[in-house]
This record gives sequence, C-alpha cells and structure tokens, in this order.
Amino acid sequence: MRQMNGSGQCGEPGASGSGQCGSRSASGSGGDRVSLGYDDIINLPHHVSTTRPHMTVAERAAQFSPFAALTGHGDAIRETARLTEDQTDLDEDMLVRLDEKLAELARTAAAGVQPEAAVTYFEADERKKGGAYRTKTGRVKRVDPAGRKIIFTDRTELEIENVVDIEIAPDPNRRYGAAEWRIL
Repeated sequence: MRQMNGSGQCGEPGASGSGQCGSRSASGSGGDRVSLGYDDIINLPHHVSTTRPHMTVAERAAQFSPFAALTGHGDAIRETARLTEDQTDLDEDMLVRLDEKLAELARTAAAGVQPEAAVTYFEADERKKGGAYRTKTGRVKRVDPAGRKIIFTDRTELEIENVVDIEIAPDPNRRYGAAEWRIL
C-alpha cells in the first residue's frame, strides 16, 4: 500500500505525512488513518433506485456472461455436417417386383385382412438436399390408389412414389399356394 511522505507526494512504504495519493486510504507509521480522497462518501448508505426494480443475482451475472458474436454458427456447422442420402431410381425389374408386392398388399387389405408389412421408403430432408431411407412396420389398413398412399392402422400414410420395397409377413391363418410364396 502506498503512503504519503511529509511533502505531500506519493512516496515509499513506511513514509508518513498528510495529503492525497491514489484512491485508497492508508495507515501512517503511527497507526493514524490518512485520507486519500474518499472520506466524504465512504460511509454513505448503498443507493437503491426508486425507478428501477432490483436485479437478481442471476440477472447481474448475465451481464458478464460470454458474448456469442456468431449466434447460430455452431448450429449451422452441425447442420452442414449432417449427412443425407440421395434418392436412387429403381430399375425396371425392381419396379415390376414392387408393383406385384403393392398389388398383393392392396388385395389382402381389400379382403378385410390387415396384413403385417415392412415398407421401406425415402423421406426427403426438410432443410437440405437428399434425405434418408426409413422402414415402417405395422398393419396395413388399406392401399389408396387414387391418393397414391399406403395407409396403416395407426393412421400413418406413406406416399407410394417414395416406396422402394415392401415385405409382407405371411398370414398364419391363410394357406398359401406355391406360386403365392414366390411373390411374398
């Protein structure tokens, strides 16, 4: 702590005197308190505003929280890094097999049986080009040829043009012929 010397200038520690130097009060060599310019305000009560509400500790701490100059930049980087797949076009053989499976699914559902099926389809990504292949497994309520949809019993609807494969589980209550087993 710096103390005053007899000439009223800041001096070495241990010097005594009176005057002002810096912004702190100091003790002289004799233990006397030396004024450093804040005696007029040092014992005043803490100011409480009458026009502004008192800030909570959390609100005061928020003033000193780190500043994010690039708000959303981390989200943009994660979005760019997220991988998507391109939708592949099916060849003629795959389209014929898919049409046969779809027809079998439609016939079975129209007969009142709700067959168990696993339908693989392409789901386009909402934010960027591409998407992902998903598989929906469940009981099919019906196939809507006019709306071009497969409707499950849980009310899930899949667009037929996005379907790439259908696996129909055999009905344990039905007897299948040899030709029907090859379709399934």
